[in-house]
Amino acid sequence: MSQLQSPNPTRDVPAHASEGDYRPRTHLLDDAPLRSKVALMVVTGVMVGIGVDLLSQRLDGAVVFGRELPGTVIALVTFLVASSALILVGQWWIAAPFDRLVRQIDRVAERRSSDDLSALPLTRRDEPGRIARAMHRVTSIAIRHNYEARQLRRTLDDRVRQATERATVQLRRMALRDPLTDLGNRRFLDLQLEKVIHAARESQTDVAVLAIDMDGFKQVNDALGHDCGDELLVLLAGLLKACTRHDDLAVRLGGDEFVVIMPGCDHERAAHLADSLRNMFQQQTRAAHDDGPVVGLSAGVASIEKDQQDTGRALLKLADQRLYEAKRRGKAQTCSS
Repeated sequence: MSQLQSPNPTRDVPAHASEGDYRPRTHLLDDAPLRSKVALMVVTGVMVGIGVDLLSQRLDGAVVFGRELPGTVIALVTFLVASSALILVGQWWIAAPFDRLVRQIDRVAERRSSDDLSALPLTRRDEPGRIARAMHRVTSIAIRHNYEARQLRRTLDDRVRQATERATVQLRRMALRDPLTDLGNRRFLDLQLEKVIHAARESQTDVAVLAIDMDGFKQVNDALGHDCGDELLVLLAGLLKACTRHDDLAVRLGGDEFVVIMPGCDHERAAHLADSLRNMFQQQTRAAHDDGPVVGLSAGVASIEKDQQDTGRALLKLADQRLYEAKRRGKAQTCSS
């Protein structure tokens, strides 16, 4: 019943109503049950037969159109006329209501519309009326259940669609985020770096890149275990989130290597941020692991305006070279030139 046209097909006649709830608006003869109609037709037929027999006896030898007719001929003619009249009455009174009901039921089954339901002979008190009311109730329930099923299916489809969208967003986010630190990953950097550089060139603003690497990270993993190393990575990620702005992009490239892309930030401010990060990280690691290996940060800084680099990749490469220059100079320092 996918083509049902109304969620409330019982607006004309309640589906739960009993036969006594209907008020007849039809002819009184329509209220007679089928057995009464048939009995009346039989009685009428018997009376007609008796009347024909009496008439044939009374009119035996009567002259019609100048000819004398026997009673049997008159009886036969009278019987044929009376029988035809009874057949016509039976067709109009008994058969025709059922024929109309069958056509209306076929129309309801074909179109499945509440308007066709309302056209059923619901006010009749005879068998066609009872069948029509039963058909009305059954079809009304089917229409209502179909409407509720479609509503439920639509609700479920919406929930599935929303769940799928949430899962897709979550998967996309997971593909671009580092699961340990919740910073961007290398793929995120690949997607965003050149976009940031291009936007900065169009707006004629500077972009600074800060490359960071831990000093002594391998010794921590070897001496205290990878769980302790993961704690240090999460600590550094938290400092990066706290010290960077909303527009800055903090990325974990892998291992203990981090990069921060800072649009609208000049070279000097980036170097100052690197020094602040080194100091805070060193203070917190000493407080947490005062009896373990010494862990610090080395950083390299590069910027578009000072270093005159054309691409984000070139700028990132220069910051990385300065990072390793800081390590070569003795670690735990920032190299900005």
